[in-house]
Amino acid sequence: MRGSISSSLVWAAVATAALAGVAVAYELGDEAGGTQQPAVVSARVTEPTDPGPGCGRAARTDVGDLGADRQVARCAPGFPEPQPLAEPALVRLAVGEGSDAATLVHVAEERGELAAEGLEVELVVLPARAAHEAPVAGEVDGAVGHLGPGFLDGAARSSGARWVLGGTVAPAAGDLSLPQEGFWMRTGIIEGQERWYGIWGHTVSVPGGLGSVLSYPVGAALARGDTSLGVVDVEGYAGDRAVEALLDGTVSGAWVPREAVEELVEAGEFEQFVTLPPGEPLDGTVLSGDLVGERREVGVALVRALIRTVNTHLSGGGTSDDGAADGEAAVDGEAAVGPPPLYDWEIRAGTTDRIQHQLIRVGAVAYERPLPEEVLVDRSLAADALVRRQPDPAAQDQG
Repeated sequence: MRGSISSSLVWAAVATAALAGVAVAYELGDEAGGTQQPAVVSARVTEPTDPGPGCGRAARTDVGDLGADRQVARCAPGFPEPQPLAEPALVRLAVGEGSDAATLVHVAEERGELAAEGLEVELVVLPARAAHEAPVAGEVDGAVGHLGPGFLDGAARSSGARWVLGGTVAPAAGDLSLPQEGFWMRTGIIEGQERWYGIWGHTVSVPGGLGSVLSYPVGAALARGDTSLGVVDVEGYAGDRAVEALLDGTVSGAWVPREAVEELVEAGEFEQFVTLPPGEPLDGTVLSGDLVGERREVGVALVRALIRTVNTHLSGGGTSDDGAADGEAAVDGEAAVGPPPLYDWEIRAGTTDRIQHQLIRVGAVAYERPLPEEVLVDRSLAADALVRRQPDPAAQDQG
């Protein structure tokens, strides 16, 4: 694989066991786009324990199911089987700086899944917004990571780019009793989930600022407390910088990545108020109009390689050297970090509506009415990737 990006395989082993306990409410009312999540999350998103042979029933789920207790789609390891292109192809994918979104692509390359399809992938590291604008402008063949305004504005201009694969879901999303990736605040600023008035005038941080897709879950939580992101100053710190700003008081609240949560738990001065949405990926793979259209066979081959990588190398759970479940380091005898995310290649129905409602509200996109899902999403490449292509009789006769 060409390109200089470095990314650890932090999601190479994923937890599959459901965790016990009753979670805190995560509701998305009309302010979040007219859809409401279950008020109480009492289960976890899991993988099927036995997906069966090949790509069978477990390879597809109801994309309208937003339940926090649903199962993600899976095929058997090694499936869908490779179907090499007639001619090798180079695919250039953009990834935002500081993002772990390229992990799946790295695994696919290192385990030979891309080569099995006749693909070579080059990763192009760009600033977050530029990464999503690049496939729209035809500068690259696609982008991996969270959705962003660059992609949405491009779709409004009929770029032809489409969101073709989902990314990851947090198995314990909605459960604020289990520390995990999400929006954390210094203790004492607000009084519970329904009383956010104390946040007025404070400075908070969301990676990418108001234009980030992560403003969707944060904005939905604020709306439940009769307030909004409009009453705070929003910075765009990400990763370690966001944690530093929270610890030194530069910001009162910040979206904190999973790998930094343990530090906040140890500090003992912070509490979590928002998680990722239950059962719903906000990231994944966007492909250019070229790979969705004229060179569609290349787009399908890439999608097939990534789906097979999930089934073969990024499923089934795992344990660390000391026997503890991956991602559940202990602090004072309690779990410090929730289970790692699960890869979920399917795109949930209505996700783009909910994202757009929030981004329109804060003026992060250049249009005022949500674009219909069919202008943004194309699930047909994944559907075709799951089906074994039949040999061409004409080609066989010529042979």
